[in-house]
Amino acid sequence: MDHSHVGGTMPGVLPMSFRAPTWDEERAAIRYLHTEYGVIAWYGRATRRWWAAAGGQLVDAATFEELRGRLGGMVSR
Repeated sequence: MDHSHVGGTMPGVLPMSFRAPTWDEERAAIRYLHTEYGVIAWYGRATRRWWAAAGGQLVDAATFEELRGRLGGMVSR
């Protein structure tokens, strides 16, 4: 499949609709998730996804907000 028309001026590169968090934003988000839900969380720079180990499961999400919402539905405070 030819994706050369996708990505604007960079042929073959899909557009990115988000930016990775800064290191400070990442640390603050990880602290929040640990304090609020008691989980171990991280941002995967290689996967460009947020991750958490919660309730014996590995949970991932495209955004911090999505991960927070998923954790809120599965982890009791």
